[in-house]
Amino acid sequence: MDFVNSVLAKGEKFTDTDFPPHKSSLCKPDDPDKSDLVSQWRRASEIYEQPEIFKNEVDFKDISQGLIGNCYFLAALSSSAEVPERIGRRFLTQQINKCGIYAVTFFINGFETPVIVDDYLPCNEAGESICAKSKDEGELWVPLLEKAWAKLHGSYIRSESGWSSHVSMHLTGLPSQNFKHANVDTEKLWQRML
Repeated sequence: MDFVNSVLAKGEKFTDTDFPPHKSSLCKPDDPDKSDLVSQWRRASEIYEQPEIFKNEVDFKDISQGLIGNCYFLAALSSSAEVPERIGRRFLTQQINKCGIYAVTFFINGFETPVIVDDYLPCNEAGESICAKSKDEGELWVPLLEKAWAKLHGSYIRSESGWSSHVSMHLTGLPSQNFKHANVDTEKLWQRML
């Protein structure tokens, strides 16, 4: 948080040089080229009239997928959001700020680790974000966590496809496991899970 506080003290707009508002943050040269999805990067304040991290209480039903193929991430995020405090604890930066710098945390190798992002979001030609979003207009907890997850992977496209159990470990710090459940007796599955 020292770095975030020093940026906030200067009062200047923050641009994340490790994950810049550039094609390289959408996809790397060896990734599938999906650069046609994005024609510009805009700050949250340029997209939404009154952006806020949390407008209302976090609700797992508020998550809406964007154009990035990361439904596994959003499923785990939705599951975690069933207990709103879990999402609130991921945010070291709890309020919108004029610098556009936000610190969130994920559990990496079992340790709660800060991930710093700016508020630039990839947008289409109309200036609309292509990111996942909350159904509450201008609520940023969903796209900021999605951006931090993409940063951990090196690009938005590299964060496509995965296991919700992997994300759950990063969101909660707790072990998680996948269970195959197609054509399985539900009682046997329940006993296996127990």
